[in-house]
Amino acid sequence: MIHSGYIFSLAYLAGLLLSGTGAGWQWSLGIGAIAMMARPWLWRAGPPRYTLIIATVIAIAAGGYLRWRTPTPTLHNVSHWVSSGADTACISGTLRSAPQLNRRGQLKAELKAATIQISRAAGDSAPDESGDTLEPSSVAVSSAIAPTAPPTGEADLSPPATVEGRLYLTLPLLQGTGLYPHQPVRACGRLYAPRPALNPAGFDFAAYLARQGIFAGLSATTITPIDTTAPPLLWRLRQRIVRAFVTPLGSPHGVLLSAMVLGRRAVDLPYDVRDAFAQVGLAHTLAASGFYVSLLLGLFLALTRRLSAAVRLWLGIGLLLGYAGLTGLQPSICRAVAMGAAGLWGETLERRTQPVALLLAIAVGILLLNPIWIWDLGFQLSFLATLGLLVTVPPLTQWLDGLPTGVATAIAVPAAASVWTLPLQLWAFSTLSPYSPPLNAAVTLLVSLISLIGMSTAAVALISSELASAIAPLLHWPIEFLLAIVTWVNQLPGRQIALGQSLPQMGSIYAALGVMTQVRPRRQMLLAGIAVALLLVPGWWVQRHLVQVTVLAGRTPTVVVQDHGQVGLIGLPAADLAFGLQPFLRRQGVNRVDWAIDLSEPSGNGADGSASTPRNWNLAISVEQSYAAEESWQGATFGGATLQRVSQLPRAVHLTLGDQHWLIVGSFAPGGPTTPGSDLVRDHLPPGYTLVWSGAPLPAPLDLSPAAAIATSDAADSDAVAHLEDYGTTAHVAGRDGAVQWRLSQGHFTPIIFEAS
Repeated sequence: MIHSGYIFSLAYLAGLLLSGTGAGWQWSLGIGAIAMMARPWLWRAGPPRYTLIIATVIAIAAGGYLRWRTPTPTLHNVSHWVSSGADTACISGTLRSAPQLNRRGQLKAELKAATIQISRAAGDSAPDESGDTLEPSSVAVSSAIAPTAPPTGEADLSPPATVEGRLYLTLPLLQGTGLYPHQPVRACGRLYAPRPALNPAGFDFAAYLARQGIFAGLSATTITPIDTTAPPLLWRLRQRIVRAFVTPLGSPHGVLLSAMVLGRRAVDLPYDVRDAFAQVGLAHTLAASGFYVSLLLGLFLALTRRLSAAVRLWLGIGLLLGYAGLTGLQPSICRAVAMGAAGLWGETLERRTQPVALLLAIAVGILLLNPIWIWDLGFQLSFLATLGLLVTVPPLTQWLDGLPTGVATAIAVPAAASVWTLPLQLWAFSTLSPYSPPLNAAVTLLVSLISLIGMSTAAVALISSELASAIAPLLHWPIEFLLAIVTWVNQLPGRQIALGQSLPQMGSIYAALGVMTQVRPRRQMLLAGIAVALLLVPGWWVQRHLVQVTVLAGRTPTVVVQDHGQVGLIGLPAADLAFGLQPFLRRQGVNRVDWAIDLSEPSGNGADGSASTPRNWNLAISVEQSYAAEESWQGATFGGATLQRVSQLPRAVHLTLGDQHWLIVGSFAPGGPTTPGSDLVRDHLPPGYTLVWSGAPLPAPLDLSPAAAIATSDAADSDAVAHLEDYGTTAHVAGRDGAVQWRLSQGHFTPIIFEAS
């Protein structure tokens, strides 16, 4: 019989997770009721009914506790000063983190605001003398708009007002030199509201920041230190270690070693290296996690075996706390350090501990202090990997009993961790790396060697940077070998397979894994087969039966056509590919695009304007057939989808699928010559069609009278939208309000608007 403490701990964790569904208490109540009704038939040796009732109450209370602790903007939060005008904000405050590079080549940091001054456009009202904040604007400012120039003098600014809250700060690369955490600064630029997700599976930047208590961003053009106080000690020690690695090894070797010792959040690891490791399932080697804590503790115990138990205990706890401080107190490292301290306590004092109970107790304790960490992916993966090691390594080792002990352990440890983290990784990234388990087993010893020598060198760097810089070159070739392995695996076919994602699918797989830990070995094999089927079959089944058309939000029109497993793409996006199309295809489980039509101008993707395979895709997608929107091309049929060329300039195609019709236009040339083929719009498109265009001004020669129109860009021309609405057209701006999708159900297409959350 399972102890009630396990049930209560799991109920608390489940209640926190279910709160993210929007109906957490209903789910908790329903699952609790089902468990109580099913217990007499399916779980006779299970806990008594009153235990399940208490667990249900705990789960419901956990959801309420998380909502209570979820950050919300206060009355004087700096986010209330966001406006729709071209105001420039000068904010004084304290940096909470050191500036680091983002994917756009700028620096990012977190700023705790203290005062704000606004340079207003003519006609805008200023805050009153009391310093109260402005009323929140109903119009969110796009982060894609270039920031305005800072004011030329103090006379341009309103009186300073006291504010509170934190900001996501971005600034030019050269402006961040010499900045450090807890430094008072004054930053001037554009204050904006973070963008929500506009496309299905898109990154919800606003929600990501809101979980950290950040509700506004500042795109700064200038930043000036106010004070020159000494940097924090832990930051100086961290920089000392990084310099000792980077000076002799350079980049990326020295930066990679720093990330393996201190975690990638502590250093500016190039994004191409991060992506390469993530794509082959080695992202955990760049994060401060339980693996590195175990190595650190193992090295410590080996070096201090002659000391007394009490001395080892307190030295070990101090070592773990210092390591946590150097890595930045991330949620995953806090869990790992707590587990390590508990294990050290049991080891040095010869006390027996129950590892699973200890893991649950530590997770519950951490999440009682900060329940928001339940949404931290690093914490989730760290918890599941440790749980997998505790409950799955022993049976795996028994199955591999015929192999040498070291070989069996080297296979069982990464396999167990991968099995328990795989469903969550699929939910987060929608892709499977088939090479990940064997690759993890192959590089475990190499990563351990690099990490142990790196940690020892880091300890030396705290005493002598010169000596550490003399030792670090010993790791050049091991790191070079690791990078070569990662590069080689990334060149193999099928390195990433998109399987799609589903919350019930993930929950069912974890339920099967949980039951596996409680049944006999023969039934474990059956449950393992069920888990694999749940992993592969649902996505395949959905793809074979799905018929839908999706218009994505973006600067250029991009339409994805899915018809019984065949996938087509109209419009090839460029800069916004990674933020719109790629995550959507991954979430849908799409690994191949069967046909693609390029709607860009002839001077765009190719000399002749032909359709081409999208470049720089991190997703393994191949275009099997590409068709040009050029003079020689008139139309084609792909399964149930029919495409017909409407005009060459602008490039436009007529898509027919079922009883629905779409006119997709690539780009207009305002003020240009009369558009060839415009008569096709008037004479051959049936009533009730939908126009899809970027939102650019509409040229007069086109006789457009669609039933609905979708502008994909957030900078849609207001005159064009108003012109369409005057003729009875229902206009929708996807770049502001969210993508639009039509799905075939019971013979009819049903439109779905993906509302920006």
